[in-house]
Amino acid sequence: MPAKYKKRADGRYCTHVVIGSKPDGAALRKTIYAKTIRELEEKVAVLRRQAGMGTVVNDGGITVNDWSDLWLTSSKSGVEYKTMEMYKLLVNNYVKKYIGFMKLRDVKTIHLQRVVNENQDKCWIIKKFKLRLIKYLNRLL
Repeated sequence: MPAKYKKRADGRYCTHVVIGSKPDGAALRKTIYAKTIRELEEKVAVLRRQAGMGTVVNDGGITVNDWSDLWLTSSKSGVEYKTMEMYKLLVNNYVKKYIGFMKLRDVKTIHLQRVVNENQDKCWIIKKFKLRLIKYLNRLL
């Protein structure tokens, strides 16, 4: 079904995408904005793919600390014990320490890169698992 696009007074286009359902059964929608229809369609495709995989975050003002706790809890199944302990160490000692207080919607790439940059020389685990940490941090965006 083609999306319904609306051109706003500020020149941007917008549309609504269903990303799930509310507890009462009503559709849960997210509004997407873009400067061009092509960019809007790309954002809609990404959001629908995320909704299909169950990875859309409707943050409602949630902090990185809270989201990290949810992520750690939901990641326990299918992950070996030592891997989960490593994730907990990275999240609790580095992510929460630097950006845990931030609202999830306010986190930008520069904040995530700062976490990695400021810690890669201090801790062997950051060096060893740098790519895993970056993957985790990118899930915040």
